[in-house]
Amino acid sequence: DGVVTITLADPSDRPRALDTLEATLAQTEPDLTINPRAGNVIEARLTPAYLQSLTRQAASQSMQVIRRRIDPTGSGRAALALTSDYRIVVRVSGVQDADTVRRRIGQEGLLTFHLVRQLAPDGRAPAGATLVEPYPGFDESFVAIEPRAQLTGEHLVRVDPRMDPQTEEWVLAFELDREGTRLFCRITRDNVGERFAILLDNRVLTAPVIQEPICGGSGQISGNFTAQAASDLAIMLNAGALPAPLLLIDANVRAAGKGLLADR
Repeated sequence: DGVVTITLADPSDRPRALDTLEATLAQTEPDLTINPRAGNVIEARLTPAYLQSLTRQAASQSMQVIRRRIDPTGSGRAALALTSDYRIVVRVSGVQDADTVRRRIGQEGLLTFHLVRQLAPDGRAPAGATLVEPYPGFDESFVAIEPRAQLTGEHLVRVDPRMDPQTEEWVLAFELDREGTRLFCRITRDNVGERFAILLDNRVLTAPVIQEPICGGSGQISGNFTAQAASDLAIMLNAGALPAPLLLIDANVRAAGKGLLADR
């Protein structure tokens, strides 16, 4: 809730810690207030003004992501407005499938890459690992992963739905930026023979074994995609992840063929 609690190992360090914090904050925007508490505890709290600016920034960024998701060609069929209480009102002309629009808006769209750990004999995640479920509609089982992502979707340059000529299945072909290419090369080079899980919104899309180093800056995500599912996911990933989760608070489709969606 915007608060960091600092517990000093040695209470006698309290004056020096406060001086250090104040000197650090003096060099930046005053986004934190320092509140000494009893004993060896110091509390750092985000200011209300800074929290409001973060909310405003998240809402503005969310509007850009939503626009790219529901109008990827820039046809101008989507109109978005931000209310005074930071709700986003979305009006889309010519809606034929309101459910598709809702899905594109509501998903966070965070793509992450994690190393896989072997499950314990009782099916539990080993110490230090997290058990994650498969993405709805995918054949993967529960997988234990290292919580820290080795790579995230922020390094994606482009995602395209394609038909794999060998398997004749729909896949998501992706390209990485320069930093993403370097990271992906190092990860796959250092972990040949290990499983590597690709997650969307903390659920497993696929978890293949790394067969060889992948250093060309591209790859593909396979699964039991339909053509429509691959297209929708590509649009969402190309639009980028939402900076904060959205809650759909009202949705309706009018007879005139326009949909009204309000998210917060």
